[in-house]
Amino acid sequence: MRKFLLAQLILCLLAIPVLAQDRAITGKVTSSEDGSVLPGVTVLIKGTN
Repeated sequence: MRKFLLAQLILCLLAIPVLAQDRAITGKVTSSEDGSVLPGVTVLIKGTN
């Protein structure tokens, strides 16, 4: 019984980082030259796919 509870605890702790990745980032990407908004830009966060 203890092994089962320990296994459940480990699985729950491993699942926390997966749930924490659901985050929306919003904002505007603007041109450094004139400050105008750049349409259709895709942003990639370093270290992610």
